[in-house]
Amino acid sequence: MSKPKEAHLTVHAEIWPDYFQGHGIALTRFTDTATGIGDDVEMAADDALDMLATAGWDADKIESVIWPEILASRGAVRLTRGQRAAGAYVHVSIDVR
Repeated sequence: MSKPKEAHLTVHAEIWPDYFQGHGIALTRFTDTATGIGDDVEMAADDALDMLATAGWDADKIESVIWPEILASRGAVRLTRGQRAAGAYVHVSIDVR
């Protein structure tokens, strides 16, 4: 497992999947990224962490680094029942190096 030297959380807010423009790491110091979706920031971050773990990263270490950012974002994005029914999700990306 690769231990991250640095990790960063980006909250893209509530977005319908067909409108998401993507997230990249070109021209940054990061070497990998994963975008997750969920009903809230924590769920979306867990989804992204699962993808990073699959790619060989130490997800527990990444989570410990970005946990303050997750806590600060908690409640910042809340989907309504109507948005969920229409297929909207909270999107977050986690960048690592």
